[in-house]
Amino acid sequence: MSAAIVPGVPDKICIVMMSAVGDAVHVLPVINALKRANPATRITWVLQPGPAALVRGHRSVDEIIVFDRARGLMAFADVSSEQATDRERAT
Repeated sequence: MSAAIVPGVPDKICIVMMSAVGDAVHVLPVINALKRANPATRITWVLQPGPAALVRGHRSVDEIIVFDRARGLMAFADVSSEQATDRERAT
Protein backbone atom coordinates (compact mmCIF):
# COMPACT_ATOMS: atom_id res chain seq x y z
CA MET A 1 0.00 0.00 0.00
CA SER A 2 1.48 3.35 -1.01
CA ALA A 3 1.61 6.25 1.39
CA ALA A 4 -0.68 9.16 0.65
CA ILE A 5 -0.75 12.62 2.10
CA VAL A 6 -4.26 13.53 3.15
CA PRO A 7 -5.06 17.25 3.30
CA GLY A 8 -5.69 18.49 6.82
CA VAL A 9 -3.31 16.12 8.62
CA PRO A 10 -0.87 18.38 10.53
CA ASP A 11 2.90 18.12 10.21
CA LYS A 12 3.29 17.82 13.99
CA ILE A 13 0.99 16.17 16.52
CA CYS A 14 1.47 15.95 20.28
CA ILE A 15 -0.69 13.43 22.09
CA VAL A 16 -1.07 14.02 25.81
CA MET A 17 -2.46 10.83 27.24
CA MET A 18 -0.63 9.73 30.31
CA SER A 19 -2.91 7.14 31.83
CA ALA A 20 -3.10 3.36 31.83
CA VAL A 21 -1.38 0.92 29.51
CA GLY A 22 -4.74 -0.25 28.13
CA ASP A 23 -5.62 3.28 27.08
CA ALA A 24 -2.29 3.61 25.29
CA VAL A 25 -2.97 0.40 23.37
CA HIS A 26 -6.29 1.81 22.16
CA VAL A 27 -4.60 4.95 20.79
CA LEU A 28 -2.02 3.06 18.70
CA PRO A 29 -4.40 2.39 15.76
CA VAL A 30 -5.18 6.12 15.62
CA ILE A 31 -1.48 6.93 15.45
CA ASN A 32 -0.97 4.33 12.71
CA ALA A 33 -3.83 5.88 10.71
CA LEU A 34 -2.34 9.37 11.08
CA LYS A 35 1.02 8.12 9.80
CA ARG A 36 -0.64 6.37 6.86
CA ALA A 37 -2.47 9.58 5.99
CA ASN A 38 0.73 11.64 6.15
CA PRO A 39 3.97 9.72 6.71
CA ALA A 40 5.84 12.99 7.25
CA THR A 41 3.75 13.85 10.32
CA ARG A 42 5.91 13.95 13.45
CA ILE A 43 4.10 12.36 16.39
CA THR A 44 5.15 13.12 19.96
CA TRP A 45 3.42 11.37 22.84
CA VAL A 46 3.46 12.47 26.50
CA LEU A 47 3.08 9.39 28.71
CA GLN A 48 3.71 8.14 32.22
CA PRO A 49 6.66 5.75 32.63
CA GLY A 50 4.62 2.50 32.48
CA PRO A 51 2.80 3.13 29.19
CA ALA A 52 5.94 4.81 27.80
CA ALA A 53 7.83 1.52 28.16
CA LEU A 54 5.13 -0.21 26.09
CA VAL A 55 5.05 2.41 23.32
CA ARG A 56 8.80 3.08 23.10
CA GLY A 57 10.12 1.82 19.77
CA HIS A 58 6.73 1.81 18.02
CA ARG A 59 7.32 2.64 14.35
CA SER A 60 4.64 5.35 14.21
CA VAL A 61 5.75 7.27 17.32
CA ASP A 62 8.62 9.66 16.65
CA GLU A 63 9.17 10.84 20.20
CA ILE A 64 8.06 10.00 23.71
CA ILE A 65 8.16 12.52 26.54
CA VAL A 66 7.85 10.86 29.94
CA PHE A 67 5.67 12.60 32.52
CA ASP A 68 6.61 11.05 35.85
CA ARG A 69 3.71 11.99 38.12
CA ALA A 70 5.68 10.82 41.16
CA ARG A 71 7.95 13.88 40.71
CA GLY A 72 5.04 16.20 41.50
CA LEU A 73 5.41 19.72 40.11
CA MET A 74 8.89 18.87 38.82
CA ALA A 75 7.22 16.58 36.26
CA PHE A 76 5.80 19.67 34.55
CA ALA A 77 9.24 21.29 34.52
CA ASP A 78 10.72 18.11 33.02
CA VAL A 79 8.19 18.13 30.16
CA SER A 80 8.70 21.84 29.56
CA SER A 81 12.46 21.36 29.45
CA GLU A 82 12.12 18.47 27.00
CA GLN A 83 9.91 20.54 24.71
CA ALA A 84 12.38 23.43 24.79
CA THR A 85 15.18 21.04 23.83
CA ASP A 86 13.09 19.78 20.91
CA ARG A 87 12.47 23.33 19.69
CA GLU A 88 16.20 24.02 19.78
CA ARG A 89 16.92 20.86 17.77
CA ALA A 90 14.35 21.90 15.18
CA THR A 91 16.05 25.23 14.48
